[in-house]
Formats: sequence, C-alpha cells, structure tokens
Amino acid sequence: MIGFAQSALNQTEVEIRIACLEYDIDMVFQVQYVLRSSPCDKEFFDAKRADNLRKLLAFYFDDLDHIPDTYDYDKIVLYKSNPLNYSCKNFHGSIIVNEPQIYSMIIRNVSSLINFIFSSWHPAQIVPADGIYFLVIKVVGIAYPSNSVTDEHNVTVTVKWKQPHGYLSAIDFPLLRFYILMCIFYATLAFVWVILCIKYYKDILRIQYWIGAVIFLGMIEKAFFLAEYSTMNNSGHSVEGILELAELVSCAKRTMSRVLVIIVSVGYGVVKPRLGNTLSQVAGVGFVYFVFCAIEGLARVSKNHVEAAKQKQFAALPLVITEIVIFYWIFTSLSSTMRTLKLRRNEVKLTVYRHFMNTLVFAVIASVIFMIWSLVYHIFPVCLKDWKELQDWRNLFEFCIKSGWWVDTAFWHVLFCFILVVIVILWRPSVNNQRYAFTPLLDDSEDENDQDEIFNASSVPGFEMLKQRESGNGAEIRRQKEKEREDHRIQDDLQWIDDHIPSSLAEHLLVDDDEDKEARDSTRNQEHLQRILEIVPTNAQHNTHEWAVTSRVAQLAGVAFLRHSADRRHGGLSDAFCGVQTKAEVPNDDDAYMDQDIVLTNFTGSSPCKMASKRALELVVLNNANISYLGDVSEISSLLQHVAEADLAWNRIQWDCVKALLTHLPQLRTLNLSHNPLDGEIVVDLPSAPLLHTLILNGTNLKLGSLSSVLKNTPSLQELHLSDNKLDLSTHDISIMNESVKTMHLNRCQVKHWDVVVNFLHRFPSLETVFLCENPIKSVVHQSSLEEFTSLQSVNLGKTEISDWESIDSLDRLPSLTDLRILAIPLLESYDEDERIHLVVARIRNLRVLNGSIITPEQREQSERYFIRYYQERDDKPHHYFRLIEKHGNVEKLAKVDLTPKSSAQVQVFCEESNYQAKLRINLNKSVGQLMKSLEKQCGIPYSRLRMFLTTKDGWVEEFRYHGMSLHSYRIEDGDILNLQSKIVSSRRRPIHKSGS
Repeated sequence: MIGFAQSALNQTEVEIRIACLEYDIDMVFQVQYVLRSSPCDKEFFDAKRADNLRKLLAFYFDDLDHIPDTYDYDKIVLYKSNPLNYSCKNFHGSIIVNEPQIYSMIIRNVSSLINFIFSSWHPAQIVPADGIYFLVIKVVGIAYPSNSVTDEHNVTVTVKWKQPHGYLSAIDFPLLRFYILMCIFYATLAFVWVILCIKYYKDILRIQYWIGAVIFLGMIEKAFFLAEYSTMNNSGHSVEGILELAELVSCAKRTMSRVLVIIVSVGYGVVKPRLGNTLSQVAGVGFVYFVFCAIEGLARVSKNHVEAAKQKQFAALPLVITEIVIFYWIFTSLSSTMRTLKLRRNEVKLTVYRHFMNTLVFAVIASVIFMIWSLVYHIFPVCLKDWKELQDWRNLFEFCIKSGWWVDTAFWHVLFCFILVVIVILWRPSVNNQRYAFTPLLDDSEDENDQDEIFNASSVPGFEMLKQRESGNGAEIRRQKEKEREDHRIQDDLQWIDDHIPSSLAEHLLVDDDEDKEARDSTRNQEHLQRILEIVPTNAQHNTHEWAVTSRVAQLAGVAFLRHSADRRHGGLSDAFCGVQTKAEVPNDDDAYMDQDIVLTNFTGSSPCKMASKRALELVVLNNANISYLGDVSEISSLLQHVAEADLAWNRIQWDCVKALLTHLPQLRTLNLSHNPLDGEIVVDLPSAPLLHTLILNGTNLKLGSLSSVLKNTPSLQELHLSDNKLDLSTHDISIMNESVKTMHLNRCQVKHWDVVVNFLHRFPSLETVFLCENPIKSVVHQSSLEEFTSLQSVNLGKTEISDWESIDSLDRLPSLTDLRILAIPLLESYDEDERIHLVVARIRNLRVLNGSIITPEQREQSERYFIRYYQERDDKPHHYFRLIEKHGNVEKLAKVDLTPKSSAQVQVFCEESNYQAKLRINLNKSVGQLMKSLEKQCGIPYSRLRMFLTTKDGWVEEFRYHGMSLHSYRIEDGDILNLQSKIVSSRRRPIHKSGS
C-alpha cells in the first residue's frame, strides 16, 4: 500500500498513473484505491504515527465508518474504487488508473474507534469539497510471466493533484501571493534606497552600503522563492536545485542582516571609526551562523517525509543557540553604545539608538507572542478544523487568528521587513548624513590607502601577518623606551599637580562618578569653567564673527579635549569624546548670540597617576570656527604646551598665527591648516618645528616660495598634503626643499606636464609615495633619466588623462616602483579587466601591487606569457616583447576550445494520432513548453494534453516531463526522433450522492 496526503480545494482533479519498469513482460496486477477526507489539518501529517504506517494505511483503506479515537468529527467525504486489473504488456508499460464509469464521492457519517491508530488512503477522483485528503493505493500482483525467475517486479506510481488555481496545494498557495507582495515590497525599497544614495552620494556612510546589500539580497531571495512557487503552481514540478539555492541566498541575507545589526549595535562609524578586534569576531560569528543556517535550510527543504522530522530538529538546534548568542551580543553592545552616547551628551545619535533599541525590543516581544500563539493554536490542538478559512481574505481578523500553516512562514519575513524598514528610516541618506558619522582629525578623501578594516584591500589574508613581521624587529626595545618615557612623563605630571592644582579640586576629582551626582558635578564644572575659560569676541569694528580663544584650563586637570563649534544647527557636538558639556552665549553686534561648545573630559574616580597622565590637552579641533587669531599668547602657551595634534581647517588663519602656533606648541606632530587664506607672502620668520610629522595645507592657495620657507623649518616632516592648490611648479630651481618628506599629496592641483612634476619631485630625495589623482596629465613620458628616484615606491595616477602605452613604459624606468594605481584613465577604457592587468604588469618589472591588488609570482609569469601572445602577430611590438622573449622563449598560442552548446538540431517529429510527420530544425535555446506550444497546431493536440518523447539514435527513450526546462539539458542531436501523444483525460462527472444521513 502507498499513501499520499494533500490539502485540496473543491473541484481539485486527482490523476493516478502507474508505470511498469519492464513494460514488455506479461504481468497482471490489481489496483484499488480509497480517497478520504478529514477536517483536521494534522491528521494525515502527524509525524508521531509514522512508525505504524502500514497499520495506518490498512485502517484507512478497510475501515470506512470509523476514525481514530484522538479526533472528534462526524462526517467525511469518501470514495472507494472497484478493483481494476491491468497488464503491463497490453498498456505498453504506461497505465492510467480509470474506472469504466466514474462515480462521485459520497458523504458518510463516522464514529470514533477506541484504541486504534490513524491511517488513510485516496484514489483518482474530482474532490467535491475543501479538505485534507488522503489517497491510499493498493497494488496486488495477480499473474506473472512464466519465464520470470522472481515474483517481485517494480512499478512506479505517480499521483497528481491539480487544484482550480494550479498544482500548489491549498496550504501552500497563499505563499505564492505572499512572495509576489514581498518582491514588490523589496523592489520598491531598493528603488527608493538607490534614489536616496544617488541624491546624497557625497555623504554616504559606510554602514549605508551594508543596508543596501541587505536590501539587494532580500530582493534576490524573494525572487528565487517566487520563481520556485510559480513553477510548481504552473507545471507541478520543481526546477532542480532552485529551492536549495533560494535557501542559501536566504541564509546569506539573514547573515548579512545580523552582521549589520551587530556593527550598528557596537557603534561602528558612530562612536568608533574602526571595528578593530571586533571585526574578526563579527566575521567569525557571521561564518558560523551562515554554516548552521545553510545546514538547517537544506535539511528542511530536501527531506519532506515525516521520518525526517527529528533530523530537522537536530539541524535547527545549533542555529537556535547561535541566534541566542547573537541576540545577547546585540543587546549588550547596544546598552554600552547608548551609555557612551549618554555620557557624551550626543542627543541626536542617542535618539536614533533609542528608536533602534525600542524596535528590537518590540521585535523580540512580537516573536515571543507569535510563538506562544502558534503553540496554542497550531501545536497543542489535536484537530484544527478551520484551516480552510485562511483562504478568505475578506475577514482579515478571522484570517489572522485561524491561519496556521503559511502564516508560520510569512510572519518571520514580515517581522524582518519591519526591522529593515526601521533601519532604513533611521539611517537613510540625507543632507545631514555626517551628523551620525564618526569624524576623525584627518579625513583625506583622496588618500586611497584608507586603513578601514572592512572596505580596504589591506585586510586581505596575510597582510596583517606581513605587517607584524616587518615591525617585529626591535619591538621589545621600542616598548622599553616608550615605558621609560611614560614613567618620566608621569613624574612630570605629578610634580605639575603638586605645583598647580588645589587640594580641594584634587579631592573633587577623586570621588566616585555616580549618576546621582551628575547634576552637582555639572554645576561645579560650570563654576570652574567661568573662572578658567574666556571666549572673547574681537574685531567688532568689522562686524564679523572673529573669535579669539584663550583659556586658563591649566588649573583643571581633567581636560583632555577641546572642541569649538561655531554653529550647532548642522552638526551638533563631537561624538568622539565623552564628558561634561558647557555652553557659553556671547552677544555680538550682528547676531543675538553664538553658541560656543566646550567638551571637557573629567577623570573622577581615577587614580592620581592615571589622572596625571591624562590631564594634558593633546588634541585640539577648532575647524570651521571663523578664527582669525589665537588671543593671549601666554595663555595659549600654558594651555597647549602638550598638544600633539591640531585641526584648524576652514578658518581665517594667516602666517602670523601659524608662527604663534609653531612657537607655543612644542609637542606638535600633526597640523591641519586646510582651506585657510595662506596665499600671502611670509613676512615673518617661522620658528622650527622639530617634531612636526604631518602637515596638511590643502586648498590654501599656497605659493611655492611660502612652501619652501615652511619646509626649511620642519626637519622631521614625513607627510605633506598639498591637494587642491594651483601651485606653479614650473621653476628652474632644483635645490632640495626637504630631505625627510616621504609621502606627498598633489591631487587636483591642475598639473598638466609630467616634466614639471619630475623636476619638483627631485627636490624631495626621500620621497616614497606620491599622489597625483585627478590632474590633467596626458603623458608621463620623460626624456631625462629617472634613476635618481631610488626611494620612490608608490605612484597614484588615478583619474588622470594618460592615453598612451609609452607612459606606462616610462614608469618602468623608476627603479624602486612597486605600487602603481592607475584607475579610471582613458588608456585602459577599451580593454577588459584581464587585458588591463596583463599588459600593465608585463611592462613594469618590479611592480608588486597594481590598483591595490597584490601581484604574485604566478600572476607575473601568466601576465608576461599573455603579453607575448598578445603581440606575437602584431607589427608594433614594444621593446618589452623582446625582453620577455629572451626570458620565456616563443610561447605557443592557447588552443581555443568552444564549449558553447549547440543552438539548434535537425530532428524528425511523428504524431500517430494525426499522422503528422516532419523534419524540423528546432532551437535548443528554448524551453520544452515553448517547443510543445509551437507543435500544437501541426499535430492537432492541445498543449494541455500533449505529451512528447525523445528517442535518441542509441534507442534511449525519455519523456519531456518538465516544461520549464531548457532543451539543451536533454542533449538533443541531429537525427533524433520526437514522438507526440495525447494524454488520456476523463471528463465525465456525476453529482454527489449522500448516504447514511
């Protein structure tokens, strides 16, 4: 006996086919079937009864007047066929079970049978009512061929249930509509997101790329599921592998979404600019989650029989544990991030994270409520009789309450979409995008050597190991020296505390930092601030906002960071430091008031040594503050003597102010003066800055003479930024400007001639890296020797106008060039990706990195051999061709193997029913269904009743069962035969007869 369970709607047609594997033997067997319904949704799908399957089938087949004692209902729809005898030989191996006269199913009263277990069975019929049906087919052998050595012969039973809407079951059909709506939703969301990203592309945050990736994967996932369900509904067959592929895409989307929530929760890009060590943890959790999710998903879709229920549960257990770990990590990280934002008084970001936290809490509560509801309504009830009412969309409340099977699947998709929409709304691209971003001191956009772990090629495997190996020598000596310097510094700090800090203030700094004392501490800090900080408007006669910042913060040991913001309406306070915020309003002639925000970091609750090591001001950010001079020089000297980094970009600072800064900031290592009016001549003598390491002069309209004066006083300068300056480099002066500069940025400086660049670079003998992006340089061919550039290792010529290969050949003359970046140049636009790599790598002998990608020895050899083949039959052979011929010899051409499948085939078509014969050339790129539709008129058989068989030259016979499959997959060759037949369809119906009522 064989049993088939199915949920079906009214007028569902059931077809039974039996195929003999040995169709030429004289074997006779008897077929009888029972089709029986049940109003309970779990009666025929109960996995607990699988162990007694044979008894269950016998019970449902023989006992038509009783039901198992576990259930309680009194009427069923029933039909039991008469025994039918069939012969494999007479029916040519393919048998359609069909009685001479089809009788309609009847309604029968039933009663419970005590102490018996389920079973059921169903035959080929037209279902008269909605319900859960069980088809049981009994096949008994009657006669066997005389020459057979065994009484065992195999037959294949195929059952098809065709609903009024298609082949999908009544339970699964709502999911088809649901996935259509989901595809529309994700397509709309993706369209809106792309429009916003394009509109505000200059302010896109890194986290917004992750959000876009999650939306894209969600759209792909829903498209796969829609394709699977649509194919199943139209043809009754699933495309092999598409459901597994959809599950893998779904796992990728779920993994990406959880990684997104984790990096949002830890404050990536908001309170921390890098993930650091957290990156490896996030990657590890993401990988483990994807593996467990893939195992659970594949187990769920690949094993549909009830015996696999336990395997599915075991596969889901590791995934559930991983989910719990991820949720715990998310909520603990969110709490830590919100605590940090609260201490820093950053209300804008704190509000966003509060909304995000509330959304996650709501999602957790909704999940728990749904699981309890699902247990109460679907798991605990033995018989859910109202399952069919979830087809009625008109009563939404009743539909939601009584639905079970498909809503269990749809709910989690809808909940995920809800969380995604909230994230999209909270982190949508806008003009105020940067208010949510972490803003470091140096954010040079043209520097392509960005150190971000997620989006930089330096995070490739082996990079960190290589860097550690390079920096490993002498590490112990450096640590010892740093420890000695730190000890001396702590001693100096303690001495400074003894000399300058009153004992009452020190006692105040040592009390515990309780939240209930927050208001009192804020009041005390305001009182100190009024005594130690002066913000004085100057140059009032010009009616402009020019500010002099002076301070006596030397009396407050807790100050670690000072931030001046001229306007809070667009940016808010800095989110990079926590502490006490104090706002002073100063009247001005033009405006009623102007906000001056000071962020102080106190160290209450710390030890005196730790407090002393942190008490000095080391970082000053006063950009875009309209500062024209610094105020009282003596006050500046006492406050800023320990400052190592100063950001004064977008102000009105001139050379006299620069002199004061270099004079009174002896520890200065990084100075940002970008977009200040430094176009005048230097009329003052600039002091020496022996510790200055990085100098940023972007967009200052600097003159070459002024630059020379600055560089003479910076003997330790390593990095120089001169981007966005129209420097006149056409000078015959070749004297050395600075011997220590190793990295130089000359992006967007309107430099046109390469010889001018070469002459300028000669003035920096230690130069190792130079950036020349977005300059209108058309050629880098230089007649003079370039062997003097022995230290130049990296050149960036991205977005220039280089258009000839002679320029690339000229770069080979740089003896130490190992890193080259030439993205988006006209020369390479007409070549594909492989040609670009091979033709450039083969030309530059010492190149190790091209456009950020490492060139391995195997890659170099492959490129050089490709270069030889490329120019083998060309007349314009470059000189590198002959050099490579000497190295590799003549290289044979690669054989071209065309693995493209045939696009057409000449076949013979036969249809015995209409005597149709023809020789046709068919297009193998089309599907089986398209070919059958094209043959519908010629053979006179409707497409819905047409069957097509392929007979190869070797005698192999195969039926085209899957109409959506491509003809390529059947390997049709010239001379093959296509046989067309008509399906046997029974259309006679009789009304339902009621009995026993």
